Amino acid sequence: MAQDLVGSLPENATRDAYGSGWHCLAGFQKFDDKCEAIQLPEHAYLTNSSYNLGWECIHGYREQDGNCIAIRKPEHAHLEASVYGKGWSCDRGYREIKEQCVKINVPENGYLDQNTYGSGWTCDRGYRPEGNTCRKIQVPENGYLSNSTLGTGWLCNRGYRENGQNCLAIVVPANGFLEDKGRGSGWKCERGYQDINNQCLAIILPDNAHLDYQGNDWECNKPYRKLGNQCLAG
Repeated sequence: MAQDLVGSLPENATRDAYGSGWHCLAGFQKFDDKCEAIQLPEHAYLTNSSYNLGWECIHGYREQDGNCIAIRKPEHAHLEASVYGKGWSCDRGYREIKEQCVKINVPENGYLDQNTYGSGWTCDRGYRPEGNTCRKIQVPENGYLSNSTLGTGWLCNRGYRENGQNCLAIVVPANGFLEDKGRGSGWKCERGYQDINNQCLAIILPDNAHLDYQGNDWECNKPYRKLGNQCLAG
């Protein structure tokens, strides 16, 4: 029985470590019940795999009809390791256009970016793209450059508000303080004062009343109820 098993082993094969199966030696592939030599084309190397072709093309070549054909890359391009796609990419500073690598023209006050879309360049901080140029952002007095790519490109300092292309000072009345949230007047009355016609006027408490939680109005003590400017017994 052992002799039959030995006799069933084809040439250029070896037995599996477990079971009664066998596999072909390196450089051979199984076809039916035989181990046939792998025909290795030029510019290829053996993979020692029993699947697919059993070989792959060396770097810079692609398999085509059983051969390894050199990847043709344009000027200013470099080979890629990926087996997908064209096999090449343009060098930094160049952009692929119709199978060619065309130089990216970076304007003054700009720099190359990492994006594979768009112009391929970004303006320096303090500049905005305008056509094929980088235009300087004009920051008004009492303003500073923002980090946003939208809008004017600048914001007003604390205590100032945007008005057209200027930053105008927020006028805070007596007994008020800055509370600039980007909306409203930009100021608030101190506790005990109330905003009346853009002024902070002292709150006059009627009998049986106290300042509310915010401190800019009053409410009646319990059990009194508010009626006009008085606190009347319920």
